[in-house]
Amino acid sequence: MPLPLYLLKGVIMEIYQDTNSTYDENLKLAIPTLEYIKSITGYNLEVLGGMPSAIDTEQRVKGLSLSAKDDLYLRIPLKIDKNVMDYLIATEKDWRRDFINYVVAYVNATFSYGEFEDMPARVYAKIQSSLINTRKFTNDLRCQVNDLEW
Repeated sequence: MPLPLYLLKGVIMEIYQDTNSTYDENLKLAIPTLEYIKSITGYNLEVLGGMPSAIDTEQRVKGLSLSAKDDLYLRIPLKIDKNVMDYLIATEKDWRRDFINYVVAYVNATFSYGEFEDMPARVYAKIQSSLINTRKFTNDLRCQVNDLEW
């Protein structure tokens, strides 16, 4: 399968590919694989998730990934900074890793504690101790992402 390519000021940009996550281009969302969640949490969500199939479980993880992203982005006031984070998570290895680890903590807490409101502070610690806590981007990076045709 060819890598998704996008234009950034005439330069071709590749979406970062790894084995721990998939990337939904329409939602601009990195989604941890079921195998990666199991390797981090020890939970086999295909069994514990109560879903009739792996596809249903993957869809639930996709939904939880989107909820985790939405919760994270509520803390970011500027739309351009949300776009910058989308870009960095899509293209940079370290940003993808930190976002995926945050999502895994979110998914783990959801399956362990139920609703997100009941989750422990350690989920938020994943944000504080990672690149996704960054909220200040340079104007140059903002302009580059603003010009991105994606």
